[in-house]
Amino acid sequence: MRLAPSDELELRWYALESEAEMGLRSPIGSMLERARAGQLFETGNTTPEPDMSRAMAASRRATRIRDKLRAIGRPYGDVLLCAYCAGPPPGLLNLGRLGAVAPFTAAARHAYGRNSRPRRSTLARQLGLMLRKSDELRTKVLAECDAMLSEACKRWRDAR
Repeated sequence: MRLAPSDELELRWYALESEAEMGLRSPIGSMLERARAGQLFETGNTTPEPDMSRAMAASRRATRIRDKLRAIGRPYGDVLLCAYCAGPPPGLLNLGRLGAVAPFTAAARHAYGRNSRPRRSTLARQLGLMLRKSDELRTKVLAECDAMLSEACKRWRDAR
């Protein structure tokens, strides 16, 4: 099961663009800070006027998406954000979208061998090494990833 293209766009917007549209972050943040401080322009008003209606609309949209992610619960919200926004970590790139889900699986926890929550990249590296050695484990992990992603997509669709 996959997300509808419109849902996929919503998640990408939420993860990658929402803070900028709300005026919380900008890819040119340091330039904006200097402009606000009057360091870039010699004359005129250096404080940009924010487009509050756009920021408010972005805030409402982000809140709606965040509430939906919370409603579907963990780890499913995290699975969707990783699969559709972050992409697979190094070590699992060859698995595509399922590689982004792999660190959430029981096989990944087993690969790391600890109860602690390691960084996603550390877990992916360990799991990637194990998957190269065992076709049986690879098949099992991919099936678990597919099931987890399908369940996350189903929960997202049902949470409307």
